[in-house]
Amino acid sequence: MRIPGHVIISLTGSAILYRYTHSSSASLWFLISGVFMDADHYIDYLREKGVSFNLKKVYLACEDARKDFKKLFLIFHSYELLMIMWLAVFFFRLGLVWASVTLSLTLHLISDQITNPVSPLGYFLLFRAANNFAAKKIFT
Repeated sequence: MRIPGHVIISLTGSAILYRYTHSSSASLWFLISGVFMDADHYIDYLREKGVSFNLKKVYLACEDARKDFKKLFLIFHSYELLMIMWLAVFFFRLGLVWASVTLSLTLHLISDQITNPVSPLGYFLLFRAANNFAAKKIFT
């Protein structure tokens, strides 16, 4: 999903969360985490292409990563990371802010899974690692 879609989902989710919890901090962290989860794309860009402050150039390269990148780590786009976060939220009773961050990241990843041309296993870190993080293996 493109950035505007993540912004809309995160703003909507943040508003709904605030409506039911009245927690401005949980709502703010929901918004921030839902949008900035994509920071891992820039990390992959740095590794593949080097430093660039031209955000349009970085955005376009990341948008077409299957052609422009040989490897994709996407460290934040991981169902395993989400599983660990949900377990931590429940077992350590981390509270509303951590639950909202984890929910936001979950919605982000599910929306990416639905809208991006990735393989069904593409957002599993173990699948990417087993395929040497090859970008061609992640996409359909």
